[in-house]
Amino acid sequence: MRYEKTDALDLINKAVSALDAQIKSRDIKIHTELKGATGHLWVSPVDIEQVMINVLSNAVKFTPEGGD
Repeated sequence: MRYEKTDALDLINKAVSALDAQIKSRDIKIHTELKGATGHLWVSPVDIEQVMINVLSNAVKFTPEGGD
């Protein structure tokens, strides 16, 4: 596993972008409030991005159409 200094906000935005088509097709609204999330993480960016995509994918799957 390769750890890199990674921008937390960038990881979240990439995960949301990866699911953009699913989010739009279900007319779901995603709200992000990232107070203080301007720091960096020492993580494997590929692995943590996949974790975020999995979490958001589950949120999209179980949110009713037109939901928040």
